[in-house]
Parts: sequence; C-alpha cells; structure tokens
Amino acid sequence: VSAQGLYVDLALDRSDLEAALQRVDAALIHQPNDVGLRGKRATVLQRSGRHHDACEVFETLLQEHPKSDRFVSDLVNGLMSTGETARAEALCRQVLEDEPGSWPARRSLAMLAEASGDLDAAITILDEQPECLTPLHRQRTPGDLRVFLAQRLAVIPIRIKGGDTVGALDMLEELTAHLAAMSERQLIQLIDLAKHLHKWAMLSEVIRQV
Repeated sequence: VSAQGLYVDLALDRSDLEAALQRVDAALIHQPNDVGLRGKRATVLQRSGRHHDACEVFETLLQEHPKSDRFVSDLVNGLMSTGETARAEALCRQVLEDEPGSWPARRSLAMLAEASGDLDAAITILDEQPECLTPLHRQRTPGDLRVFLAQRLAVIPIRIKGGDTVGALDMLEELTAHLAAMSERQLIQLIDLAKHLHKWAMLSEVIRQV
C-alpha cells in the first residue's frame, strides 16, 4: 500500500492526474478500506476539479475519524471550492465546540472570515487559541510550539493586510527564538514576511537557518 501511495504522490507531483487516479483506484481494489489511499483519492479528485466528489469522500472519512485534523481541513477547503461557505463555517464551529483546541478548524474558520473581508474577526478567531500563545507561557510543549508557530505565521499577514504593521512586527520578533523548530516551508514564509517588513537582520538569520 505504501508503494502504491508513493506512485500516486509521484503522479501528483507531475500533475498527471489521470495516472494518479488510475494508480489509487488500482490500489483501492486490494485495500478498499485503507484510510490513506481513500484520502489520496479525494485529493486527486479535488486537484482534478471534481470538488463535489472529493467532498463526499472527505465527509465520509471525517465521520469515521471525527478527530482527524487533516480531514477537517480537507473538507473545509473542498466546501469552499464548491461555494458552500455556510457549511464550511458550520463544520468549523462544530469541530471547535467538540475540540476547542483544534488548530485546523480554528485556522479554517479564520480563513473564511478573511475571505469575507472581516479581518478583525479573523484575528480574533486566531487569538482565541489556548495559553500557549501568551508571552508568559515560556515552557511550551512541542505541541504548544507547533500551534504557536502556526498561529503567528497565520495572523501576521492578516495584521499586515489590515494595516497593523506594529503588531505584525512584534509578532515577527517573537519567532526569532524558534527558527530551529520551524519547517522549511515555514522558514520560507518567514523570509517573505521579513522582506515585506524590512527586517533585514532577521532575514539574514532565517536564510542562514535555511
């Protein structure tokens, strides 16, 4: 199954969606209940523009695995692609009611608010994450740190868009101490933010870390 999944990923990397769908369908014949393969099939469908079909798969997977952060994000993105923003928002709020600490649901809800033009609401939603965001919370667990980094990298661009450059700069400074814990993708995002806010010393540090 893992080898078949790799073939699907390779086809997706080449944007050969037809081959990816053929590969994943062939694998599912032998492993029809494999969650990873079913998720990949939905991803292929989504990349192929078959958003409604993808949403059906993601919805089924989320019902089977209600605590899966990945399927929350996937389904929300699918619903947004089909224009079902009300359903997407209802899903996020339901997940947060059941799991207040769900970062993907909170991020998706903020994304919906940002897309509607309500930047203040988006920032408020992101700032409601638990105490791991507060400056006094020095001893963060690895899970806390992941949320902290993701939250800061999500909210800084929104603050910039809303004209709060000072607030964005303050948050950007907080990330300097955590460069070693950031993924390559996060570091690249940080490079863009540092350039945008003219933080040249920080930019040099981030480039060295990369």
